Amino acid sequence: MTRQQEDYLSMSQTTISFLQTNESVWTANAPLTAVITEIDTNNSEIVDWLAKQEASHGGVTAGKHDDRDNTEEDVHTISNILSFFAAVTGNAAVQGAVKASSRDLARLSGLKLVGVAQMVLQTAKDNLAAAGAYGLTQTMIDSLSQHTDAFTASINAPRLAISGSVNATDMIEQSLHTLHTDIEDKLDAGMVLYKSNTEFYNQYKIARTIVHSPTRHIAVTVHFADNSGNAVAGVNVTITNGKEGTIKLLRKSSELGNIRVQNLVAGDYEMKAEKAGFTTQETEFTVAPPATTKLDVVMQGGNLKN
Repeated sequence: MTRQQEDYLSMSQTTISFLQTNESVWTANAPLTAVITEIDTNNSEIVDWLAKQEASHGGVTAGKHDDRDNTEEDVHTISNILSFFAAVTGNAAVQGAVKASSRDLARLSGLKLVGVAQMVLQTAKDNLAAAGAYGLTQTMIDSLSQHTDAFTASINAPRLAISGSVNATDMIEQSLHTLHTDIEDKLDAGMVLYKSNTEFYNQYKIARTIVHSPTRHIAVTVHFADNSGNAVAGVNVTITNGKEGTIKLLRKSSELGNIRVQNLVAGDYEMKAEKAGFTTQETEFTVAPPATTKLDVVMQGGNLKN
């Protein structure tokens, strides 16, 4: 997201948090309630799409190397056993199907290595009974099968990650367009009805003001889950300044249990996470731009549906 988009999302989240805190003022207005609910849902969806967009691809490359190394090792071991078997028995068909040195395997492209691995795997399966005396085992075959499947999946992982990121970017753009329309054309117009409530209306205008962040770096992202690892939506989050104890912002976790905060300057903060059925969690964290502080919070408590 651009800095302007981040600022707009932050404003929208702040505005909805303010309105939810003061819902007694407007909750009797059904059309306005529907608009606020739609904006709240849109905020949540954007946060979740951002989490998908920004999901780290770190580990994909390392995992791919490990999967390839394991596949090469299994192919080399089994092909040598089968070559030994073929040489002793004079089985030319087996010898031609499996002969491959470590250097040969290392030079193959990923897809070609998969092809060789599948050929060796099938030859091993077909000759297990006869080659058992030469050291071939079912465990070796199972290992090669598992490693080949893992390597095949890892070949596609970067492409799938990029595809997912592009899709998330498209969805963010669409959601931001809808968000802008709902706020500018619907929410602002509806709030005029409460202009006579001076204190409420002035606070709404303050919350509705777009604050331009001094940085485009995200200060903190948080993911909430229960003891089973399931995302916890609707966690009420209060972040305060660690030294002054001043409330900096209120948030509610998205459907996938995420929050993200941009407008926090460097310093120490405290986060209180509350939801009915769960024990209140308090977490201290530090914001140190340009790094993003990433927190995973486990909500302890009852087995309530999110």
